[in-house]
Amino acid sequence: MENYFSEHASSFKILPFTSKEHSLKAINEAKEGGYDTLVMGGGDGTIHNLFNQAFDKGFTFGIIPLGTVNALARSLGIPSDPIKACRVILGGNVRRVDVGRAVGRLFTCFASVGFDASVVHTINPRAKVLMERIAFGYQGVKRLFSLKEIAPFEVEIPKLGKKLKGYSIIISNIPNYAGFHFFSEKPDDGKMEILLFKRNTIPDYLLSAGKMFVNRNAGLEKDKCLFRATMTELIIRSAHQLFLQLDGEPISLSPGQELQFAISPRAARFLSPETNKE
Repeated sequence: MENYFSEHASSFKILPFTSKEHSLKAINEAKEGGYDTLVMGGGDGTIHNLFNQAFDKGFTFGIIPLGTVNALARSLGIPSDPIKACRVILGGNVRRVDVGRAVGRLFTCFASVGFDASVVHTINPRAKVLMERIAFGYQGVKRLFSLKEIAPFEVEIPKLGKKLKGYSIIISNIPNYAGFHFFSEKPDDGKMEILLFKRNTIPDYLLSAGKMFVNRNAGLEKDKCLFRATMTELIIRSAHQLFLQLDGEPISLSPGQELQFAISPRAARFLSPETNKE
């Protein structure tokens, strides 16, 4: 990749990092050095952390997908091959992407509370590297037998005037989740889609998963297990300890902490094969 940039870029600098502190220093140096584009190489977790560190510094962002799922890169149409991804970056097409906010952090792909987040919190990092997506499926099956750890919560959706109770929720800014096309929202339409699981038993989760596989609109009607809607903001309340993940990164919470989610439409600039369609 360095040779490719040497041949095609007017000015660039490659900065490997070994810690969050090191990466923040590199980002600050890039800003002070007058660079206007930050190219991030890694998986969704790495992209999430770098994006959070650099968002307020005025960069346009490029992605070289090097992770397990690469959800954001896939949603933007960025090729998995590093050289082809470099071509997209040097092509200069900018797509503005919605940015979600929660607990003082940003996310671009998805967030979840409950069962799905508990999988992220408990997965073995080594298994994730060795088994990739299979590791998530395996850990998900294991977590089905630990549902007593999933606490109930209340979801308030101000725009709809609704308050609902559930055990797990996925908030998605992209169509694909875990490699499956469960959602219809796009990363630049100013909205995110929520999928709330109302019950917390193994049969209910399996039934809900089956419904979603055969019908992407599952949960839009009066479903006993699922509730689906689009949102720009929502609030989650619980007196219990909750699991939370943002873009595949586990986030620690305090018991009884209120979670507020909001969307900033088209707040980030990403290099993509396509620009926004007005």
